[in-house]
Amino acid sequence: MAKCREVSKIGKTGGRDNLNPKNFDNVNLNLLVIFAVLMRERSVTRASKILMISQPAVSHALKQLRALFADPLFTRSSTGVNPTQHAQVVHKDLLVSLEAIEAILNKRSQ
Repeated sequence: MAKCREVSKIGKTGGRDNLNPKNFDNVNLNLLVIFAVLMRERSVTRASKILMISQPAVSHALKQLRALFADPLFTRSSTGVNPTQHAQVVHKDLLVSLEAIEAILNKRSQ
């Protein structure tokens, strides 16, 4: 636990950094990208093609996401998947963060 306290002190900027690394234990952040693509595509098959991973891998990720958020997140339909209300709320909040991370990574490559 001491290490977590030390890590969170390192990034402090004017007292605004309240990041607790323990909140990320056992969370694969790549799942959040898969979730965002599923929200956009509304199809496991299309998401797998865009992500360049197998359809079973996307289904497995969805299973992990459902456990992580304690919600089904999507229901099946004849045209793909439809997000639950909880998935829509999570997506709205998450998309801002993912876009910010993407912008930071894009600056790195310039």
